[in-house]
Amino acid sequence: MVGVSTIAKQTVREGARMSATTPGAPTDYSSSNRASRGPVSVPPALWRALVLAALAGPILLVVADFTTLFETHGPGYVHDVAGHTNHGFAMAVIGVVGVALWGLAARSRSPVAWGALAALGVAAAIVALGVDLGDTTTSGTLPSFQPAHSSPQVGFYLETLGAALMLVAGVGATLLSAPARGGVPDLGAQAPRTETDYQR
Repeated sequence: MVGVSTIAKQTVREGARMSATTPGAPTDYSSSNRASRGPVSVPPALWRALVLAALAGPILLVVADFTTLFETHGPGYVHDVAGHTNHGFAMAVIGVVGVALWGLAARSRSPVAWGALAALGVAAAIVALGVDLGDTTTSGTLPSFQPAHSSPQVGFYLETLGAALMLVAGVGATLLSAPARGGVPDLGAQAPRTETDYQR
């Protein structure tokens, strides 16, 4: 009886091993699919657009500082105020630092550098909306006791657009250059040669 029970146990074990490797048995592919997905690649066109926008932003800030920020109108009176006159070359400084930081970020593709560029965009937005906006929409009285009012000019729109581009492009590049995204495309790298290219 002991010999029969031992043989039965071995038969059950071999049957269990065979059922585990049976071709028709259902397989759980969920874990393998999750593992095969890997990091998400960044489209080169999207990355190129973010890089160009991040460069255009600080350039616009520098240009805006030497452009008419707002204009004051009154009876027989018109006075133009440049950007650097109103905020003391703040936008020019942010723009120059932004261009240098853009060069570092574009070369190193570091999320920290892109985040710093976005922070400069926030600083530019604070100057534009917190300092310049009130002056471009104010009303008052001239020394001749005539009413006058101010209206924004091209310089204000340029600095606002530049700040927005730096902020949006900086945040977008920071998120896309994170390690979890699988890195960003090398815009200067050549595409790998195919078998057809070698035959040519």
